[in-house]
Amino acid sequence: MKKAIDGQDLAAIAGGYVNLYSRSRINTELPERVLIDALNRYGTAAMAEYFLEDERKRVRQAVRTWAARNGYRVVSVMVLTTSGLRPSYALQRGGRSRR
Repeated sequence: MKKAIDGQDLAAIAGGYVNLYSRSRINTELPERVLIDALNRYGTAAMAEYFLEDERKRVRQAVRTWAARNGYRVVSVMVLTTSGLRPSYALQRGGRSRR
């Protein structure tokens, strides 16, 4: 996967995004631009939802843009965790994103 990242192989990155998030500190190791380009070229709803959890504002904004172009909107939901409630985000078919 390192070769894919270094060579910016967007198809490989799009195909392996779950692995990338779980195996690395993606927020510091993967350039925003590579994630955004992979989303825009090969993105799926599942990939976009995964990227909504990224710490970087620019990546999350790219998901909102992708969602609007592809007939989704981003909705906020509260999730109960062992440490209490926390916001999480999901895609919903239809409409524009709410900010």
